[in-house]
This record gives sequence, C-alpha cells and structure tokens, in this order.
Amino acid sequence: MNLPDPVVLIFDIDGTVGNYRTGSRALFRALLRYAASLGNPLHRCQFSDYLEKMRQIPKAGRTDRAILADVFQQFEIASQWHGQVQADFIHENVRLIRRSVASACGKIQELLQAIQQHERLVPVLLTGNFEEIARTKLERISIHNYFSLGSFGEISPERNDLFPPLLDTLRQRYPNLRPEETIIIGDTPNDISLARRFSCRVLAVACGMHSREELARLQPDHLIDSWTGLSDLLPLLPELSQNSYLAREGVRSPLNRPAGKTGL
Repeated sequence: MNLPDPVVLIFDIDGTVGNYRTGSRALFRALLRYAASLGNPLHRCQFSDYLEKMRQIPKAGRTDRAILADVFQQFEIASQWHGQVQADFIHENVRLIRRSVASACGKIQELLQAIQQHERLVPVLLTGNFEEIARTKLERISIHNYFSLGSFGEISPERNDLFPPLLDTLRQRYPNLRPEETIIIGDTPNDISLARRFSCRVLAVACGMHSREELARLQPDHLIDSWTGLSDLLPLLPELSQNSYLAREGVRSPLNRPAGKTGL
C-alpha cells in the first residue's frame, strides 16, 4: 500500500496544547517523602527556601530528567535515591494533574479534530515529560486519543536527543520521510533551536511562559498567539489550501500560491 507523503506535526505539551500547574508541587511532595525516609535536612527547610532553590533551576523547554538532575544536585540527593525520588515525582504529578485545574490552549481540540480528518497530517508528540505524565496531561484536557506516537523524557535528559528516535520510528511507516517534512510545534526557544538543528520547520505558539516578542526574535517560520483552528497551519502548508476537505470546511490559505506547485 502506497501511503501519501505525510506532513508530520510534532507537538510539545506544556504551553503548547495545555497549561498545568503541578510540576513544582509534585517535586516538593516527592522531596518531602525522601526527607521523611532518610532524615535529610530538607524536612527542616522552610517552603520559601525550597521555592528559592527551585527558582534557580530552569524548567521551560527542558526534560523532566534534566530538571530532576538539577534538583538532585541542588538538594544534594545521593545517586542511590534518584530512582525513588523520580518515581515519587511521577506518582505525585499524575495524581495532581487529575485533581487540579488544567486548561487547553485556545481551540486545540478543534484543531486536532480537523487534523484527524486529513490523511496527510500526522500528529505526534515530542515532550520532555515522562510518558505517564504526558499521557495524563493529554487525558486531562481530552485530547489523548489524537496521539498514538511520541518521544518522551525517559529517552534522554537532552531535549534534542528526543528527535532522532522519533524520526526513526516514523520512517518505519514512511521510509522516505525527511526532517524538512516535519513541523516542530512548541512554545519555548528550545523548540525553535531543536527545529533549526534538524532542519525542521517550526511553528511557535505564545501560549506558555515566553512572550510573542521573545519568540519572534528567534525567527520561527510561523508564530501564533493561540490556536484558532486548522488555518493556523496554512502559512507553513499552503499546498493544503487546495485540498477538498479544507475547501469543504471553508478554510482558505492566507497565501496565494501558483497552481501546480507544492510545498514538499
């Protein structure tokens, strides 16, 4: 069976499809468990001291493994306890996500519904979250059924290391897939730098911690404030404006493109 040439849409999660406020609380609870078990000085530490130490650790656009590595160093946690603290962090994060307020970014559900009806568009995940946390976040805003494939934080502390295995997996179905046929979609400078490193196109979404002005300075291929629908993708995929599905839905490309030319 000859599959159509795909356009792979590689979505981040936090600040791109949804917003959550659970990571720092989950870490604090995991560290308290560790302190209670070992009598570590952390249990005498005031919450404000914890917050000050956590502020020194960059988080946006990084993997959970990288953040935890900094936490282990900041709180002087011996290596034999790293696995337990990581497991507690995952457990607490999943529990908090299910109980806390979460919000979808713009009309992300409508966008994914439209993508699902277009055979050439393949949505996948690339996130620094551990997989169980990532899947729970998607479930919390009811978009988990749109993503069957992803690359997660277990793979490496370095975000850039998550792309090659994802591309290898995609090539099992699409053997001729090139990085230029993928679009990195994220809300941080790290998403833009990842796209540039691997020659992908990049769509920046100013729904997270970084402002539109910050992201614009890095010159992504396209930049939006929030999701409004499938038309958000058309500046990067003008050839799709001629597709019968888009025409039926009344979506028109903002670009005028000569007939007979394609973007891939």
